[in-house]
Amino acid sequence: MTSATSGLRNLQISLTPHLLRLTSYSTPIIPNSKKIDMCRLLTPQFEEAIKNYPLYSQDDKGKDAICVAIFTIGNVRWFILEGNKEDDDTRLFGIVVGLCEDEYGYVSLNELADIELDYRKEGFGILRVTQVPYFSPCPIGKIKDKRLQDFLHRLYD
Repeated sequence: MTSATSGLRNLQISLTPHLLRLTSYSTPIIPNSKKIDMCRLLTPQFEEAIKNYPLYSQDDKGKDAICVAIFTIGNVRWFILEGNKEDDDTRLFGIVVGLCEDEYGYVSLNELADIELDYRKEGFGILRVTQVPYFSPCPIGKIKDKRLQDFLHRLYD
């Protein structure tokens, strides 16, 4: 995720019926929106779940690693396995699927909060990364997501 999401930070993503366009986006919609959005993503439930899975705590567990949360925007999903609070951010480790390459990697909660899909021209407003509601932590190998399971199959089977 490091390479895949660090390039998405401060980007505006526009989807039209025939084109996916990424353009630089530097003006925040809301002043200090990073802090507001990070608080939105850092729910008490997520903070409690990630506390039990610090970075490197699930090394070598493969499909048995516990997924503690899923963040999503459009067809892109981040399956979060571990994380540590670092100053005013939370560094996460997991699997991202739905970008050009599916991969394990690191992403910060601030990076996720900065990702937006701009659908204003289409009349839908701006979409932001959200946490999948009502998700209960479970082994990553048991999550019913075809692209995720294809990725895990290539690595572990």
